[in-house]
Amino acid sequence: MRKQIWRTVTVMAAVTAGPLAVADPAAAQIGAIGGAPGAVATGAEATAGAPIFGESALVMPKGSWAAGAYAGYTSGSVQSAVASADFSFTQVMMAGFYSPVDRLTLGAMIFPYASVEVESGLGGGEESGRGDAQIYAKYQLWNSTDGRTSIAGAGSIGLPIGDDDFGAEGASFGVGGAVSHALDRISLHGSLGVAIPTDEIDGETTLNFGSALMYAALPTLSLGIELLGSTFSSDQLDDRFTSIDLAPGARLRVGDRVFLDAGILFNASTTPVESAFDYAFLVGATVTR
Repeated sequence: MRKQIWRTVTVMAAVTAGPLAVADPAAAQIGAIGGAPGAVATGAEATAGAPIFGESALVMPKGSWAAGAYAGYTSGSVQSAVASADFSFTQVMMAGFYSPVDRLTLGAMIFPYASVEVESGLGGGEESGRGDAQIYAKYQLWNSTDGRTSIAGAGSIGLPIGDDDFGAEGASFGVGGAVSHALDRISLHGSLGVAIPTDEIDGETTLNFGSALMYAALPTLSLGIELLGSTFSSDQLDDRFTSIDLAPGARLRVGDRVFLDAGILFNASTTPVESAFDYAFLVGATVTR
């Protein structure tokens, strides 16, 4: 019965809010085109550097590495003619990155734990399991002579190693690009990418886009505001689904090598149906060298 409830709510959420609505609305935006968490690209630079949720054109210096752990939580509700339900989703991500040569950053991410709790008119239940993995690469295509402006391309491959109900049915591919520009205490970022599933059960090809402003409030503290969006053509809705989220956040540098990130994500606009989630937040720590 619990399995039936879980599957019912999963289907409802997929129809209401599209792929990743239940599984990953905020955590999926940690680099919507397969990007590393922002602190990785920031490295030893000013903390106004890279975004917290989205992608940037910044890369780590040659020979440097980073490792981090992150946790995301999502709360929301879905409704249909069948039933209504409240749900919460928790996910843990671990990641490692290395820069073997100038301009190139390589990485791998794994989601070792995820859980969903559901309360509905059909009953309640909780399920947990292991999520998928992802390998990632970003190459800085161009950097201005003053070092303030850069353009990068990024790609990722999603590996379906997760448990049933918490992992994809097939592999996925992501490709896109980003541009970044640094001012005295402000950095600006924009990104555009495509996520392509190989199994139709995992949803439609999705266009992801984002922009961010990061402000160095203190030498060790930066504040940011990000706009994150996705759009795809939905056969279930017989229309194009588009979702736009706002995500304020903060990054604290502890010493020279440790970064603490925190951010919260709210839905600003969803068409042609209402968003399934109320809010989502992310916390994480990254060690760089």
